[in-house]
Amino acid sequence: MRKLATLTCLFLLSACGEDTGESIFSGSTSSGGGSSSSTSDACNTVSYSTQASNTSGTDPLLASQWHILNNSSNPGTIKQDINLQSSLWDEVTGSGVKIAVVDTSIDYSHPDLQPNLDLTNSCQFGVSPSGGHATSVSGLIGAVKDNALGGSGVAPGSKIQGYNTLDVETTVAIWQTSLSATSTRNSDIDIFNMSLGYGVETTPITYADYIEAITKTGTESGRSGLGALYFKAAGNNFEKPSDNSACTVTDYHSADLPCQGSALDPDNNIPYMMVVSALNADGTRASYSSSGANVLFSAPGGGDGAGIVTTNDINLTTDIDDMDGYEGYTNAFAGTSAATPVTSGVAALILEANPNLGWRDVRDILIRTADKVDESASAVVIGNTDDVVNSSTAPATTVDLAWRDNAAGLSYHNYYGFGRINAVKAVESAKAYTTNLPAMLNATSTNSSAGTIADDISVPLSSLLTAPAGVTTVESVQIALTLSHPYVSDLMIKLTSPSGTESILLTPRNALNTEIKNYELTLLSQTFYGENAAGKWQLQIYDTHGDDYGPGTLHSWSMTIFGR
Repeated sequence: MRKLATLTCLFLLSACGEDTGESIFSGSTSSGGGSSSSTSDACNTVSYSTQASNTSGTDPLLASQWHILNNSSNPGTIKQDINLQSSLWDEVTGSGVKIAVVDTSIDYSHPDLQPNLDLTNSCQFGVSPSGGHATSVSGLIGAVKDNALGGSGVAPGSKIQGYNTLDVETTVAIWQTSLSATSTRNSDIDIFNMSLGYGVETTPITYADYIEAITKTGTESGRSGLGALYFKAAGNNFEKPSDNSACTVTDYHSADLPCQGSALDPDNNIPYMMVVSALNADGTRASYSSSGANVLFSAPGGGDGAGIVTTNDINLTTDIDDMDGYEGYTNAFAGTSAATPVTSGVAALILEANPNLGWRDVRDILIRTADKVDESASAVVIGNTDDVVNSSTAPATTVDLAWRDNAAGLSYHNYYGFGRINAVKAVESAKAYTTNLPAMLNATSTNSSAGTIADDISVPLSSLLTAPAGVTTVESVQIALTLSHPYVSDLMIKLTSPSGTESILLTPRNALNTEIKNYELTLLSQTFYGENAAGKWQLQIYDTHGDDYGPGTLHSWSMTIFGR
């Protein structure tokens, strides 16, 4: 397995060698893929191959950047955007904020990026840079505004520090170098953008404790104790890939359920990550965008006929065609890889507006100012046999939920998190934000009683835990389950808070076509944000498919509540 950049090439599928929604780079957290045959933990310096000249004037492609402001001349639906009014740039541009792009190689000589790149601290691992991804990601964050070239980044005054982490065989040391917020090289990084994830995997991927440890330290000690921000792509694996038999749409695998939801990327279940899903130009879930209870917000990512306009490689090899008449620019970039830097850019605007915010303050602002989208999105109901999907035939149960309000009055959906980010609302909230959230606390409860998971959707296993003492208000809830089951794809896992809010942490009928024995599965839910933690929490595990495989076993489970 290899960690991948979660790029989707909408209009160049044959050139990219992938289907819409698939990653081009896939893998485990200990093994990366790329073009370098050897790995060095050391950072090589980067340099310009050409020096950009200073220019000024209106950016000719800004009007085509529908993700910034969608009007009648753009693809999709009017006002389906991040509400970045041009007047907002008169107040904030991300000036003074630095963002690390942890990705493939950036084209450091691109004239629309060069003024905003930190060459001194950027890091080149190995000797063979790859193009086609990081340059587009960087343009969405920090392409220069009003230089008469291309379009603009969301935060055109921000600085970008590049790490081509995905070009080499990664080690723990490389991840530490790339993600640490406390090293000398990274000491002034405010935001880490991680437009990366996994391809479809048929066996569960082990939770990366060391990445959790790195990001935990970053959120506690980065930014002089205010905490670095880590934004992570949800993944591009909702759709069933045509070249992967693991999720072929049959009566068992439903097009209404994700082939590989965001829960199956273990890095998305780290409580210090802010996971972003992707929207089309009409404000609905992009067909590829992985969904799950760990998604915090959504942002435009393109797809289904309307890609995102951003920078494209000039000096590196790329599989993405330039727009006609615009060398070094594309309108074919899409994916949660695009949604994530759009969100990072808004976070940079927030930090310029109020640099005293902690990372959780920024998260709180983005949650509370998000726009509810696609309000008609419905729940998914499934039965006990192959041929019952979205049917009232009994026995059946809901395996993916519609929009619902939690007990703190916040609306949540596994597709969209708390909604689409709104730049103007977020910046206005940041300017008015006067009191930082208190220090994050966490506490754990454990239930060591084993139980049988019946091979029958109507008889779920149910287990209770009392909330641990020490945390009053919920921010995130992480559970760890030790499970055995003959076919793990049958399982649906749901957690219900003491207030009655339900969260489906794992949807069934996914790519996991394997048996598990005493396997520890770690899952995260953001659904309960703001709720009171006190009381009994209920875990339910459903086997959604009566078959010949037989029952499973929950050996034990624990629940860690992160909050205040």
